[in-house]
Amino acid sequence: MREKTFEEYQREHRSDFEGKSREELIAMLIREASVLTDDEVDEVLAYAKGMFEVTEKVG
Repeated sequence: MREKTFEEYQREHRSDFEGKSREELIAMLIREASVLTDDEVDEVLAYAKGMFEVTEKVG
């Protein structure tokens, strides 16, 4: 049996992510990271970085 990709996991748990603040998502990642491989953590971090890229500077 193969392991799920992050995209598959995300599709299955999309409602878990929707409406969460950045801090809540980071806390979820920290909890999940204890069972992920280094490569999986890197994949999730790359995805999260893309989700929270700065689109406008303030000030």
